Amino acid sequence: MFAQNLRYLRKKNHMNQTELAHYLGRKSVASVSEWEAGKYTPKLPILEKIAALFKV
Repeated sequence: MFAQNLRYLRKKNHMNQTELAHYLGRKSVASVSEWEAGKYTPKLPILEKIAALFKV
């Protein structure tokens, strides 16, 4: 469910994976791709940044 919501919110806000990765301080877009694929869930500090960015 997180993976689907992250992709939805990112697209709704007209962001690509690279832009989101940059905002979150990630050096690689691979993390965002893996989160959206459901392979991994980000740790709490990243989740807090995502929540703040998308106001959820």
